[in-house]
Amino acid sequence: MNNYFMGQDGFNWFVGVVEDRADPEKAGRVRVRCLGYHSANIQDIPTEDLPWASVMMPVTAGANSGIGVSPHFLIEGTWVVGFFRDPAKQEPVIIGAIPGKNTSETTNFTLAASSKVGGYSGTTTSSPPPAATQSAGGFKDPNSKYPTSLYIDKTDTNLLAQEAFDTHPSKSIKDAKDSWSTASGSAEQPATTQSSAKYPTNHVFETETGHYVEFDDTVGNERIHLYHKMGTFIEIDSAGNMIIKTVGNVTNIVAGNMDTYVKGNYSVSAGGNIDVYAGGNLTELVDGNRKTTITGTETLEITGNVTNTMKGKLTEEVTMDVTQDYKINLTTTIGALGSIKASAAM
Repeated sequence: MNNYFMGQDGFNWFVGVVEDRADPEKAGRVRVRCLGYHSANIQDIPTEDLPWASVMMPVTAGANSGIGVSPHFLIEGTWVVGFFRDPAKQEPVIIGAIPGKNTSETTNFTLAASSKVGGYSGTTTSSPPPAATQSAGGFKDPNSKYPTSLYIDKTDTNLLAQEAFDTHPSKSIKDAKDSWSTASGSAEQPATTQSSAKYPTNHVFETETGHYVEFDDTVGNERIHLYHKMGTFIEIDSAGNMIIKTVGNVTNIVAGNMDTYVKGNYSVSAGGNIDVYAGGNLTELVDGNRKTTITGTETLEITGNVTNTMKGKLTEEVTMDVTQDYKINLTTTIGALGSIKASAAM
C-alpha cells in the first residue's frame, strides 16, 4: 500500500541517461531515460514522453532566487543517478552524474559511446541490452553530439586535467607567443606552463563552447588560468606573474579616479596610433633624463601662452632651412655676449 508520502513508500533509485535539457519552464529540469524502467527503443518511449527530472543542486547553487551557479551542466548523453520521489515513478530527482570512459566499441560489459562517432548506429531493434542500447536510439544524446570526438576512448575527466594537453583545442593558441618592438629594444610574451600541470591536482571547469578556468595545485606549478574560446586569456603563474592576452579589442571605462603604479620599468608599445586626450591639465614629472625620437614630422599647436625655463645649456642643430614668422613684436634679451655666425651672406 502506498502512502504517497516521501520517505514512506520506499526508496526507488535509478541510473539513466539525459536525453533532453530544453526545459520549457527554464527550471533546470532534464528528461532522463532510466535503465530498467524505460525501453531502449525510442519507438516505444520517445524522448518527449520521458518524465522531467528535477536536479538536486549543491549548496553553492542555493536553488533560490537565482543565487549561485545556475543552470547545471548536465548535457544530453550524460549518465546520471537519482531516485523517484513518487510511487508512480513520474517525478525523478537527479542526485549526481556518473563519469566514465567513452568506448568506441560495444562489449558484453560496456555500451558504445552514444554519439555517432562513438559507434551509435541509429537503427531500431528489439534485442536486449547492450545491443538494444547501442542501436535502438535510447540511452544516448538524441542530437548525436555528446560525447564529442575528443573524448572517444577517453575518460570524461577534462583533457587538461588528465594531462592530454596536445589534444585540447586551445593548444595551438596557448603555444603561440607574440613578440614586438619597444622604444629601447624588443619584448616577447612569456611561455605558459600549462603543460606542467599534473593529475589529479589540476582542477578544470570548462563550458560547452570551450571557455574554461583552471585552478592548478600542481606542486611547483600553481596557476590560475581564465580562458575564452577565441583565445583571450588571463594566466597567473606559480611566481605570481600574470599574462593578459586579448585577441580582440579592450575597452576600460572608469567612472571615478584611476591610479596606476609600476614599481619597476614600464614599457608601452603600439603597432598603430596612440591618441591621448586630457579634458583638464596634463602634468609630467621626469626625475631622470628624457629622450624623444621622431622619425616623421612633428606639429605643435598651442593656443595659450608658452613658458620654457631651461636651467642648463641649450644646444640646437638644424640641418635644413629654418623659417620663423612673428606676427607682432619680437624682444630678445641677452644678459651676456651674443654672436651670430653665418657661412653665407645675411
